[in-house]
Amino acid sequence: MLRRLFDGESLVPFEDQPAPTRVLRQLLGGHPDAVAALVQKLCLYDQVVIPTVDTAIVPMLPALLGPDRTLQYIEDGVIRFIRYRGFVAFVGAGNGLEMVELRSANNPPPGTKNWTPRKRSKKQQAEDHIYDAASSELESALSTMLSHYQLSEILGKSWTDTLAKKVLDATDEVRTGGGFFKASFDETYRDIQNDHGLATLFWVNGARSLRSYPTVAANQVRWLQTRHWNDPVDVMLHMAQFNLEVALAKRAGCQDQTAGPSAHASLTRKARRVMDQADADGAFRVITATSGLPDFKELANNDMLHEAVLAARDSAGGAAFRQWFHSNLRDSPEDLAAAFHELTASRGIGDLGPVKVVRFVISTLAQAFATYHGGPGAGVAVAAADTFLVNNFLRRDPSPKMFIRDVKGAFGSYSDLAD
Repeated sequence: MLRRLFDGESLVPFEDQPAPTRVLRQLLGGHPDAVAALVQKLCLYDQVVIPTVDTAIVPMLPALLGPDRTLQYIEDGVIRFIRYRGFVAFVGAGNGLEMVELRSANNPPPGTKNWTPRKRSKKQQAEDHIYDAASSELESALSTMLSHYQLSEILGKSWTDTLAKKVLDATDEVRTGGGFFKASFDETYRDIQNDHGLATLFWVNGARSLRSYPTVAANQVRWLQTRHWNDPVDVMLHMAQFNLEVALAKRAGCQDQTAGPSAHASLTRKARRVMDQADADGAFRVITATSGLPDFKELANNDMLHEAVLAARDSAGGAAFRQWFHSNLRDSPEDLAAAFHELTASRGIGDLGPVKVVRFVISTLAQAFATYHGGPGAGVAVAAADTFLVNNFLRRDPSPKMFIRDVKGAFGSYSDLAD
């Protein structure tokens, strides 16, 4: 069974200025936190489903994974997308929670007549692509983002066209209507009604129902902003966004999810109750502490280390580790450390001295030869081939600990080779 993760952490909060600029800059620049987080998720899960509104995450993936890995993972289904349009808002005049589209001055709603755009600052105009993409059809949104970040100029038109096609094929788009969003909003109303403290906040401040509030006038709309928790409406918006993400995760068939940028710990706990979710991140910290794995942040700006770790992820040992990890995590999470100790204490053919020597000689000579004749890039390719081919050739029955050993070996070989 595929283990799928709904990665709410990768949902760029486009509606919260200036957060998109900060988040996108970290992603596009291969920020160590962003690289480490995504690589760890890929190591722990067979498939990572990324939610998106404006497809802004797509042009960031080559910076996080490299161009070839990005295409490979999307084509192989390791990375998929689920897209919806609009954003969660609280609408005055008793409308309550709604999905609303925010458009730029140059992008009026379809069928609009006598459109008179307001004068806007240069900073606002520079953000038009975010809103245009968020309110457009998927193909148009993707084209807007790829063009804005100049992927054709950086990676070539042919590569960018291939990426766009693969992303379209790998995206499930949730359409408005059909009650999908309404169900999430109704769930939010129930959450508040069932929480005496939250419900009291509404009533004591003069609200007559959960669909209206004194600070939101009849002609006003308040949308979700990540850092705003000023009154009960803000609390409701955060809860509604999180309930929407839980519904999207279920639709994508995900067993686990990471909470989006607006979620607090209480909402994360709710997701674990609703989805019977395990704490994979905490469990992996136990394993890294027990095994002595270095911090994945070292992957940033180190192409050979980055490639070697992802090659370990793609190997038979990587698949065996994910199966072992989720089996032990769900069946007996309290015994995970003991189970890992038992795992590492066992011995297989790959642990035998002669096999280790053969592997060392083959991989070292092959990488040296490739680097001498083909440059550093060839050395990276051989490093990946070493991890994948030698693991599968020398070990008929792959062990989960192969992955841990290969990752530790990668850090030992390449951690001092940062760009």
